Amino acid sequence: MKVVFNRDYSPRKKGDIVEFKTREEIRVGEFYITNGIAKLCECSESKGGCADCDKKKDKQEEKELNDLRVVDLMEIAETLEIEVPTGTKKAGLIALIEEAQKAQ
Repeated sequence: MKVVFNRDYSPRKKGDIVEFKTREEIRVGEFYITNGIAKLCECSESKGGCADCDKKKDKQEEKELNDLRVVDLMEIAETLEIEVPTGTKKAGLIALIEEAQKAQ
């Protein structure tokens, strides 16, 4: 079951899409729906998924890279075997990593 949050409810933010899998998680998701905190995501009812989930997933992946420190980004670049020029700024490093991930 996937839900989309209608409003902020710590630690979730408005627009977050969360998937609940276990019985306990589903009970929590039902609580959110019953109390108007979240609504059932369209893809919970259709097997093809929905566009909102894909957009949100892309934003979350982008946010995750932005939240990392340069040292952590350098480790990712090494794992992907990217040659990073000396003095590369954080934004440039993120762009290099994203390009390498798309190429894979």
